[in-house]
Amino acid sequence: MRSLSDNSGFTLIELVVVIAILAIMSLVALPRISGFLGNERKDSALFESYIAAVADDSFVNRRDNFLCISLKKSGGNSGEALNDKYWENSLTSYLFIDEKFKLNEKKILKAKDFSSSFILSQVIFDGGMTVSEGVVIIPFYSDGTSENFTIRIISEGKDIYLRKNRDVKIIQKTDRI
Repeated sequence: MRSLSDNSGFTLIELVVVIAILAIMSLVALPRISGFLGNERKDSALFESYIAAVADDSFVNRRDNFLCISLKKSGGNSGEALNDKYWENSLTSYLFIDEKFKLNEKKILKAKDFSSSFILSQVIFDGGMTVSEGVVIIPFYSDGTSENFTIRIISEGKDIYLRKNRDVKIIQKTDRI
């Protein structure tokens, strides 16, 4: 016959083993979970910063910039060329010089492509015009303004809407269009 102290000792060992297993699992899982959550924030922040940099470059240098939003093709892989010039799921800034579009050579405005977990899905303009594939070019004028537009992003299976108002260089997150 066992005494109560024998059972509690056995239970204490089991408890320690379970805690050790949970600790090991958390060491493996937490960095992945935080990385998973962090990628959306990082990509969203990069997107917002890029738009602000295009507006700033237009205003500071008193020149028009053209934001090129290359949307993700349905069924395509990120990083595939849409044609010789544009990569899908990316942002690029161009200048119009000598009647040709030329890449903006500012280091901060080099082409930025996004991972397949952050998909540039649609560009929606005021008045309801929606572009869901291909390339959208939006002018940013020398006074720092641009057209109003909203971009729909699919990140980890959920929709994110980012709105750019004409006179404000900051992108605003909205719940919907």
